[in-house]
Amino acid sequence: MKASAGRPREFDPETFLNTALECFWQKGYQATSMAVLMKASGLASACIYKLYPDKRAIYLAALQRYMDEGISRTVKRN
Repeated sequence: MKASAGRPREFDPETFLNTALECFWQKGYQATSMAVLMKASGLASACIYKLYPDKRAIYLAALQRYMDEGISRTVKRN
């Protein structure tokens, strides 16, 4: 019997990362708990943990996004 692929994602991972970036920006790393991220994004912890293993991984991904966007803006100006 063939295993099903599961339910499709009902949220956009990029949107979650933008939300996480905003939370970290406003509150800082220490004050941004998983509960804060869940409330801000409207996602359950299981959805978040399917994308990232822990808060640190979310923070690093958000930081990478921030740096990539900054570099992209700089390159476009030149």
